[in-house]
Amino acid sequence: MDCSPPPNPSTTLTHLKTMNAPVIGIVGGVGSGKSTVTRWVAQYRSIFVIDADRIGHDVLKLDPVKTAVRQRFGDSVFDSNHEIQRPVLGRLIFGNTPTHETNRLDLETIVHPVIRQEITRQIQEARSSGKYAVIMLDAAVLLESGWHEVCDHFVFVDTPFEQRLRNIGNRGWSPTELERREAHQFSLEKKRSLCQFRIDNSHTIEDSGRQLLDILDQVSESH
Repeated sequence: MDCSPPPNPSTTLTHLKTMNAPVIGIVGGVGSGKSTVTRWVAQYRSIFVIDADRIGHDVLKLDPVKTAVRQRFGDSVFDSNHEIQRPVLGRLIFGNTPTHETNRLDLETIVHPVIRQEITRQIQEARSSGKYAVIMLDAAVLLESGWHEVCDHFVFVDTPFEQRLRNIGNRGWSPTELERREAHQFSLEKKRSLCQFRIDNSHTIEDSGRQLLDILDQVSESH
């Protein structure tokens, strides 16, 4: 990957008040490359990135969450080390039947408040540190979960379907898995309509990254 500095690399958004650093939510379809673009931009700006999907993985290791999951879904979703088997749990919640829907909603009731609490904690910590000009929230279900309430702006990463298929293939997911997961999210049209900014992610990562840098500069002027 070409990591040469973008145009005007001296622009650092340092004139933003870091104690009130804006939160920008990154939105897109499954496999859109949100995290990749965010990581590229983080090389050139004082950005704190919150990975809500990673937080979601971590909260499944918390004892209160594991207790609630065991009470609701039983011992079959746990391995011999008493850890939640995410693939097994995924098969219970991703599907088109009423049972899948009920299972998904019940799991969200357990984990979403805990994830929201951790997102809020990280935002407060990043702002208090005074080190970051912008906070970026990367979450697959940002709009659907209600976590969007902590965001000041939203960016839609617009990626062609064929490219998204290649991206999920690199994760070992099938097209069917993409469809299953996306069926429980807002449509791409709705996501796009709810975002103030859009990135055309149909070309190189450098091109997409520069678009996001331009958006960060626009945001800086409004704060």
